[in-house]
Amino acid sequence: MTGKAQKEIAISACKNQKQYLLVSRSMGQESLKDAMAEASGNSELHLIFQGIPDGVTVQEGVLDIQRMAREFDPVPSVGLNPLMFRRQNVKDVPHSILFSPGHWQGNKCIQSVIASMRGLTNYDYLLKQVENGRSGDLGKLGPTVAISEENFMDAIEEKIKTTDWDSMKKRAAETVWEDYPMESLPAARTDRIFQIDPTVVAIQDIVTPDGQVVARKGDRINQLEVMPFNQLLVILNPLREKEIKAAKQIIAQGKADGLKVSVLATKIDRDHGWESYNKIVKTMGQHVFLLTQEVRQRFQIRSTLSVVTADEGKFLIREVAL
Repeated sequence: MTGKAQKEIAISACKNQKQYLLVSRSMGQESLKDAMAEASGNSELHLIFQGIPDGVTVQEGVLDIQRMAREFDPVPSVGLNPLMFRRQNVKDVPHSILFSPGHWQGNKCIQSVIASMRGLTNYDYLLKQVENGRSGDLGKLGPTVAISEENFMDAIEEKIKTTDWDSMKKRAAETVWEDYPMESLPAARTDRIFQIDPTVVAIQDIVTPDGQVVARKGDRINQLEVMPFNQLLVILNPLREKEIKAAKQIIAQGKADGLKVSVLATKIDRDHGWESYNKIVKTMGQHVFLLTQEVRQRFQIRSTLSVVTADEGKFLIREVAL
């Protein structure tokens, strides 16, 4: 869902969602079922919790709420809304609130409380009192209990405060290579050169938005004629010293010929991670990329050391045995 769509939903909810019954698992199963039944019979009533029980994941907590709701037909509107509890300073439940239609200001929903009450799950009672002209805090009209769940926003903020972000970043940097995909290839056994013709045939007319014809159906298009490949790709296993030495000579010649040189490695020492990678970069004297599956397949790279150039409308792939 796009950010614009999410905002439209929030604005609509701000304007139309006015009835809330705030609850907690501390109320017990029977009282919670009474609240669920109340919301099931009133499509405009939203039953909300401020958090999930200790010892369960967010997913498990939300699924448990949904499981309780599915016992009723129609299924009531139930969910988490920790901000509502915080903004209304709700400490005990059940707590019913009726809001005025809201309006969106900046990135915030502005609503005012018409009436509220504590101690009853019978939301209709609140609505009838408003119909009779009452408003504001109607007080405690029945037994209430303290909320057992930690406010989800408080839990997130505490987690942020107590997390050792420096250690996490350091750990992430240290372990990034452990699962990094690498296109490991065998060493070339014989010297070989082969060509790849990048010519394609247009299967239909290719026309720009302003009506200019780029190609007609059946035309043969060579991408190297459209965009010259003034590059030298060197694909090597930097853990093989012979390949390092040969690659440096090839790179030097390529730079002397005015080609843009890219070095693609098929492997690094995972056990030494960044230390291994930085050593390779220092040895090659330039940035080193890791060979991707897409590049390997595009140029049919099957071994190292391999060198890719282009000439006379074709890619030239040279395999160097060492």
